[in-house]
Amino acid sequence: MNAASKLLSGIAGAFIILSILAAASFAGETSGATYCFLKPQRLPDSRARIDIVQELPVIHLYGTPEEMGRQYGTLLKGSINDVVNLVKLLLPPESLDSYVAAAKALEKNLPEGTVLQLKAVAGAAGVPYDIILAINMTAKYNCSGLTVLGDRAKDGKMMFCRNLDYFAYGLGHCANIIIVFHPEAGKRLVSLAFVGFIGAYTGINEDGVAFGNMLVFNSAPPLYNSRGVTIHLAFREAAFKAVDTESFCDLIAKMEHVIPMNAMVADGKKACVLEIGAEKMSRRFPERNYIAATNYFLNPGKRSQKVDCERYGYLDALGSDAGAALGVEDMEKALKGSAMGKLNLQAVVFVPADMKMYLSMNRMPPAADGPYREFDIRELLKD
Repeated sequence: MNAASKLLSGIAGAFIILSILAAASFAGETSGATYCFLKPQRLPDSRARIDIVQELPVIHLYGTPEEMGRQYGTLLKGSINDVVNLVKLLLPPESLDSYVAAAKALEKNLPEGTVLQLKAVAGAAGVPYDIILAINMTAKYNCSGLTVLGDRAKDGKMMFCRNLDYFAYGLGHCANIIIVFHPEAGKRLVSLAFVGFIGAYTGINEDGVAFGNMLVFNSAPPLYNSRGVTIHLAFREAAFKAVDTESFCDLIAKMEHVIPMNAMVADGKKACVLEIGAEKMSRRFPERNYIAATNYFLNPGKRSQKVDCERYGYLDALGSDAGAALGVEDMEKALKGSAMGKLNLQAVVFVPADMKMYLSMNRMPPAADGPYREFDIRELLKD
């Protein structure tokens, strides 16, 4: 098994068992019930805290990377230990060693602040740093997305919807969190994440730049870059600096990435899909005021083969339909129609111009079935 395979699959077994345990804990609940596994908490003499907003856990972190890491590890200590203990319990020692070694080989590519933050998380939570590092090098998420704008969007307001699908179905019952970063240097950021992860697979910053990733299965070689940074950590670094879609894409383009990904970015005015190869990158832009993406490159120069993806076809048809413009409820239906069943852990619609987010997670999957909760991003970003 090569380094990429070790890194991408190492934690899967542990999360699958975690999923089964979560599903068992949900027995007897209705399909729309929300599972909140954390309680409100504030650190002494600090603004860092856990709020419960509409039944979902919101973790506020402040300061330098190291300070935010200590706060994260302290506030989520119990949950982080649960995840780490399951990883150590369920992975054979040789598999765990290989998984950690693959992650350690990528550590040198991380910004210094990110390493300091990961070490602070591990120290505050009282868990091995190497396992926290390895968890944060996991990049294997499927997902799908659609952005509409202009005459395809109700009231002309751009909307970006995104599913997060992962094979450890049920994980959403016990590990989804909303992180609000208030960095000492950089833009504030709302990230939809999981316990133990410090990055942003899905998020929106204070300037309304929203984004999400999709793993790619039809990339032309190379398929792995040992000089790369995991996508959720790359996204976070870009979101701390980006003022719009273009600057976010430019920042991502300057980085190297571990494995092929699609990334959808939307800021209320412009949208883009980045087709991120392990070494090269291209950009797709909306045609006829919409753009869709799933787990395949469309650029002939970047793909190994053309793949007819049913989910992409569904989203593309919605976007291109000459009928009525799409509203938030239509985008929620788009998520339901393109979700990967029991793999669907998060479903979200962003309206960047209004700084609104409509989110479903921490419920029996598929999350896209709802209920969706409306969040005011400006309120989340307040101190």
